[in-house]
Amino acid sequence: MARKYLSDEELQQYIVNISDEESLDSKDEPDYNASATDTSDSDSENSTPRHNVTAPGASASPPDSSPKPATSGTSPNRSPAQGISGSPQNISPVSAGTATAVDSFEDIWSDPAGKQQHFNFNAECGMDPTISGILALTEPIDYFSLFFNHEIINIMVNQTNLFATQYLERANDVPSSSRLHDWMPTDANEMKQFVGLLGWMSVVKVPELPDYWSQNPLFSFPLSKNTMPRNRFELLLRFWHFANNDEATPGDRTHKINAIFNEFIKNFKNAYTPGETICI
Repeated sequence: MARKYLSDEELQQYIVNISDEESLDSKDEPDYNASATDTSDSDSENSTPRHNVTAPGASASPPDSSPKPATSGTSPNRSPAQGISGSPQNISPVSAGTATAVDSFEDIWSDPAGKQQHFNFNAECGMDPTISGILALTEPIDYFSLFFNHEIINIMVNQTNLFATQYLERANDVPSSSRLHDWMPTDANEMKQFVGLLGWMSVVKVPELPDYWSQNPLFSFPLSKNTMPRNRFELLLRFWHFANNDEATPGDRTHKINAIFNEFIKNFKNAYTPGETICI
């Protein structure tokens, strides 16, 4: 059946007619009359609403398909968006699409521009071929000796003997019964044993230093007892030195370790050359 579009007034009259035909009680449900408020509300709207209701016996009539007149700011051949902004390119990124909005906030990565001079890296990286060939079939102690070499051992031996001599000559308050008078100059072999015990003690922990030479079965360490006596170890530890105190420069806080520190750095440079990119 064809449909006819009714206005508000026609729809109201249609409802009244249906009520009359069904003989509704006027006391229970009186006829509906449009009030002034309803009329004012309908007049305040921009356009009259149409309701898709089919009236009995209404003739077929197609809906109004004629073009609507253009309102101010728009034209019949222009889309609503064009009528508002005047050009599709003026649409905001949010209305144009999510991708455009996201792309506008993406970070652009680039190399920093500075005035630093660029140097071409052309060094041969890695371990020195001569050293790597020598250490190919050696023991772990040989790798340790590559850095903790004879020069460092000799510095320790010479400065330890020098400091012990200076101390005993200048100390007037050392009792005659003190073990310090039992001091004897050390040599490279004994210094290696002393350094080896220090490394071993850093792994094997006991409450007190004398416990490494204790007779208690709980602290039975043949290694320390067979390497050197406890008194000798404590004497070496007391006089262990790396530099001459008399040659110290006022304010130089690293004087006591400068000699062996510089030797270590030289050994590191001779053995290995780092690459262009270094993480510190």
